[in-house]
Amino acid sequence: MPESVTLSYPVWLAYGVGHVLNDLCSSIWFTYTLLFFEIVLEFDSSLAGAAIVIGQIVDGLSTPIVGILSDKRFDHWIFKYGRRKIWHLLGTILVSISFPFIFSPYYGFPHLNPVQQLLYYSAFIICFQMGWAATQVSHLSLVPDLTSDQHSRTSLYTIRYSFTVLSNIIVYIIFLAVLHFNNAKSDNILGPKDERKFQLLAFIVVVIGAIMSTIFHIGVKEKHDQSNDGDRLIASTPDRLSRLSLFRNPKMYAVGCIYVATRLFVNLSQVYIPYYIHTYLRLMSKKLAILPLVMYISSFITSTVVHQLNVHFGRKVTYLVGALIGLLSCLWVHVGRNEDIFFKTYEVYGVVIFFGCACAIILVTSLGISADLIGQDTDNGAFVYGILSFGDKISNGLAVFLIQNLKANHYNNYYKNALTIGCAVSLILGSAAILLLKLPEPTDVSSDVITDSENKIDESEVNTTVNRQQ
Repeated sequence: MPESVTLSYPVWLAYGVGHVLNDLCSSIWFTYTLLFFEIVLEFDSSLAGAAIVIGQIVDGLSTPIVGILSDKRFDHWIFKYGRRKIWHLLGTILVSISFPFIFSPYYGFPHLNPVQQLLYYSAFIICFQMGWAATQVSHLSLVPDLTSDQHSRTSLYTIRYSFTVLSNIIVYIIFLAVLHFNNAKSDNILGPKDERKFQLLAFIVVVIGAIMSTIFHIGVKEKHDQSNDGDRLIASTPDRLSRLSLFRNPKMYAVGCIYVATRLFVNLSQVYIPYYIHTYLRLMSKKLAILPLVMYISSFITSTVVHQLNVHFGRKVTYLVGALIGLLSCLWVHVGRNEDIFFKTYEVYGVVIFFGCACAIILVTSLGISADLIGQDTDNGAFVYGILSFGDKISNGLAVFLIQNLKANHYNNYYKNALTIGCAVSLILGSAAILLLKLPEPTDVSSDVITDSENKIDESEVNTTVNRQQ
């Protein structure tokens, strides 16, 4: 069982940078992949959507598998490094090797048809998403192992999200610099000539991310499992029944709906705000870096107060406030017009600031709710995150694929409507789910953990079984 002590600042900070490689790559993946495939590589919109959905399906299928494997206690000497950290290391290697190829020209294959090109890139996408899933699940599931205190967990998720936001900011600053210094005029529209710029961007972020992952592996020490009979019995014999009981727990589905809806809002806004900027507002290419940068700066500032909001007002109120801000941002996009110079010049900054604030509030809060569901049952922590991430990846992939395939004749308002409707529906679903979920009061700081008696093993029964074996 993890200790409910305050983590030292170096460990807290080292944990925070452990997901930076994933965050850097995810920022490019969700913000620029569709633009890269459809506008730079000139894929058909349905094929560009297929590239996204392939990645999301692979990611979705990988997360529960990694979750199950990460929860197991293997006796092999390799896993003495840490049952979580070994999967994080494997994921880091896969991501570092494969990601730059996704945004590179297909060398040596000059005559591939569009479907063959998609298959070529899909090989690297599959490798990248498998590595991304391994890193994500192992990093998330490490939190309940490090501490059992509910507010300490929220603090870890806050620093994790803060570095997620900083990673996005870094990506947009690098991309802005690449556009400026790589013989590009800032007012040009994105096109096939910009292929090398994306390749350079991908390479730079992989180098930065690999350095951050190294700091994580040095600074965070995963506790080794005790090898007494009682621990082995808890870790192995009831494990399967415990997982089955998770699916009988209604809270699992409510938390899953909150998490999936939250990630859908965050990812759809990240994917389609650049399209909204490029195809509807028709702003210069440098705005593809500047406006997302403003969005994530506002998100970073907001993330610094989310922990206190959760402590003083509770998860439910905090989430609903974030959802309300998100709905207002959707409404602002809906009423804004591309012929309105004032909107395009000034108000659009307000739109992305609102999106950034909403993303920070609901994402950090939903991660805290997920950790509450796990409670002290850390042996199933990675499995729970794997299941939640499975729903997240599949729903996001299908949503993007559906949006891309419903587009007809590239009409001007399409991506504006996709951004508005997709994000608003996600927020409504998440808000409905959290209203139905019973959460602890914000003043109850001693035991703010959602537990399920079916997931717990009676200690006396374990002792009795051990005595019988002896």
